[in-house]
Amino acid sequence: MDDETHTYPDGSRRSSVRGSGNGNEGISSGAFIGSSFRFTTQNAGDSGWLFTRNDQQLRQTGLLAPEFFYGPWQDHRTENWAVNARGQVVGTTSTNPTSSQGVDLGWYFDPATGLTTRIGSSTLGSQPPRVDDYPQFLQENGLAVGTSGPGTYTAWVFDPAVGATREIGLPDSTDLGPDTRPILQTVETVTSDNLVIGTSLRNSSPSGSYHGEAVWAYDPDADVTTRLGFFSDSYVRKNGDKLTRFDGVNRNNLVVGRSQFLAPFGGFDSAWIYDPRTGASTAIGLGDPVANPTYDDQVIAITDHNQVIGQSSSDDTIASWFYDHATGTTTTLGFFDAEHTFGDGSSQNSIVAYADTGFVAGHAERSVGDTRRSFNVTPWIYNPNTGETQAAGLFAGGYTTPGGGHWAEALRVNRQGQAIGISRLFANSASTVQRDSAWFYDIESGQTHELAQDLMIRRRAIWNRPHQLNDRGQVAGVMTNNQGGGDYVWFYDHETGATTSDFDIRNEFTVDSNGQGADIEILQLTDSGLVLGRNERHIFNRGRPTFAAWLYDSSSHTTYDLSFSTNSEGAAYTDVVSLSESGAMFGTYDFYGETDAFEGVRYFYWSLVDGFHDLESLIVGDFDAAGWDTIIGSLNFSGDLKIVDESFLTARGRRLDGSYMPFALIRVPEPATLSLLCAALVAGAAWRGTRGARSGGARCEAPFASLGGRR
Repeated sequence: MDDETHTYPDGSRRSSVRGSGNGNEGISSGAFIGSSFRFTTQNAGDSGWLFTRNDQQLRQTGLLAPEFFYGPWQDHRTENWAVNARGQVVGTTSTNPTSSQGVDLGWYFDPATGLTTRIGSSTLGSQPPRVDDYPQFLQENGLAVGTSGPGTYTAWVFDPAVGATREIGLPDSTDLGPDTRPILQTVETVTSDNLVIGTSLRNSSPSGSYHGEAVWAYDPDADVTTRLGFFSDSYVRKNGDKLTRFDGVNRNNLVVGRSQFLAPFGGFDSAWIYDPRTGASTAIGLGDPVANPTYDDQVIAITDHNQVIGQSSSDDTIASWFYDHATGTTTTLGFFDAEHTFGDGSSQNSIVAYADTGFVAGHAERSVGDTRRSFNVTPWIYNPNTGETQAAGLFAGGYTTPGGGHWAEALRVNRQGQAIGISRLFANSASTVQRDSAWFYDIESGQTHELAQDLMIRRRAIWNRPHQLNDRGQVAGVMTNNQGGGDYVWFYDHETGATTSDFDIRNEFTVDSNGQGADIEILQLTDSGLVLGRNERHIFNRGRPTFAAWLYDSSSHTTYDLSFSTNSEGAAYTDVVSLSESGAMFGTYDFYGETDAFEGVRYFYWSLVDGFHDLESLIVGDFDAAGWDTIIGSLNFSGDLKIVDESFLTARGRRLDGSYMPFALIRVPEPATLSLLCAALVAGAAWRGTRGARSGGARCEAPFASLGGRR
């Protein structure tokens, strides 16, 4: 908003795109939400606003009746919490932003109707007069979910089809233990199918502790709340409390968690899975109050293939396990032979990585050998399709010490079950290390082979680490020579068996005076085989190191320099915010002018097809008519670029009056264009002017062109 109420005496305006709900950054595929500071002879709070993509309108949000503008300075505070693709918004407005006596009242705005509706427990007459609403979640169908407090927190849903708030969660009469204080409700998450998962607990003293905790699921279609987990006599602590915790939920609405049972040495957890189709909670881990009372379960993940990955501990034993909901079976993972079992009978099999297809990578500690115990391990890969666990890593020759020790580590596993890791090569004895070698495990053959071996020997490297693995079996890694050679980058393609190297950007600014000493970092590897990386430059700017960013296309064996502006000393900085599989990217870069001075952070678009374009150059039209000077970031720019997709983004630019404000960019169909939009609010009402004719500027070769705006 850029009217007088939202402008400071020095002409500055303070606005941002943001949301306060769980995981909501204030962006969706159809809208942005944000706030603008108010100033009426003094700071006067915040105004909320909504920008919708389909009609390119900016609307003020919140409760806007006169009673919500408080005192002589008309203090007002609205906070947007979440927005969905339809542009529906939930948020709160304070009854008195100048005092702790003010409360935040929840509301729901639908741009299709232009109506704002009060939501939350504050709308229910059964609640005390001072209730703050917290609308945490907003679903794509418009269902809003949140909590209200303080004191005894309540959970609630607002269904716009019903038009009313309903409180949900377990009632105060629920048996959580001997404490009879009122229950506090929290909402953990909401699935895409609108299943609400929450927790009910009782506060106790000292402050911050509680007695009794239960997990529940609420089905808004049936208006039914179900308690999850186990809470029978076997699952009661010595003090009488019943504790159940939530761990996760997948896209199929299967919920996993743990219930604590009375164990010989205190409370241990038993893992469970809840299936809303059967309404039952089923034990899935190793912890059991009768069969395995010394095991304590931990849930690591649940996949969308209805598989659960976890670990259980008992004394010095760590056991990994895999639960398949289709068969209802739990399988222990790892190795338990004499080589991996200690004298006291314990064994340790730990999970280090997993894929959403159910492949798991882990380590089994070895009981023989002369290397440090925490590194003397056998890496293993579990195949959910066969139910088998196979060893991975390099063991032959110098990879095993004379005393039988290994030093190895699994790092990643992909959706195909291929894995990468490192193994240490010893020379003559365990005390002499020759190198750390990178390896690749092939799930089809069950074999492991070293990566970039010839290059490592040729470069006399002593560390070789595979950093990234994609689902095609391609690997990007970096090896290091400690004799002044620095880092060397390499790429391995399992389909062809080929290894390429030295495709980074090397010049007088990225290596030392001897022409060596490169410092390389790999940032991303796409499934299309694009490697995004950067080399550190030996030049600082604004107190921070600078980098030579680059993109390597493995299909064409071509490296692209992403340093778009460099000063005479060699300083450059590029930050890639998003990179697509096709090679299109958005980001920011430090811009140096003709006088070699740093002039701010600018935005860019780059693709394999179109190359580099300063984002402003793709917006052809009259900037003055739209009220903009430039879309360059400020000198103290902190990074406000948010990408919804390649056709919808938001960032911050400079207006004609010198103030910095957010803008929206929208890609328009044929002729392909980007349209710059900024709507202004005056006196609390949106200006909905028609799009004016645009002129000026020449069409560029990139797939974006004209500028549009609103005043």
